[in-house]
Amino acid sequence: MFTQSTVRVLLVCTGNICRSPMAHAYFRPRGAPAGLRGQIDVESRAISPSNVGSPPHPGTRAVLARPGVSWSEILARQIRPDDCNHFDYIVVMDRSRLRDLPAGCRPKARRLLSWTPGRAEADEIFDPYGSDRFEEVDALMQPALDKLLERIVQRHGWVSSSAKGGPASQT
Repeated sequence: MFTQSTVRVLLVCTGNICRSPMAHAYFRPRGAPAGLRGQIDVESRAISPSNVGSPPHPGTRAVLARPGVSWSEILARQIRPDDCNHFDYIVVMDRSRLRDLPAGCRPKARRLLSWTPGRAEADEIFDPYGSDRFEEVDALMQPALDKLLERIVQRHGWVSSSAKGGPASQT
């Protein structure tokens, strides 16, 4: 049985400026409508150290600006081996990032699109860096993030506030 009050989710891509900060910005507020505000902690990291300290890519910021999603506190950070123990879910954007994770993270790791029913096992969220394909990444990501949230809620026995008429609870 799950005993921790907060579920920690880590989203990982190559440089932490395109895909993972987009997922990070979108996933943070997703728990609020389900009454789970404060019960899900979301962060993102890079495999590569090349962009550490940088804000999200302008293409990511442009996509996030349309629905008014805040990315203001997100700066690129590199994954560290101790992250493997800190996070309950480690979600990568493609197979290469899965292979590049610190060894201790791999047993907890899963590709984001694996949460979306009907997606082929080989499906990945491609890196839009150097292209203008940020809208395509957004379209791939949205249903997978919804399914990831559903899975977390189911796995940890949470009931949304709408089902109980009050704040979300754990069973």
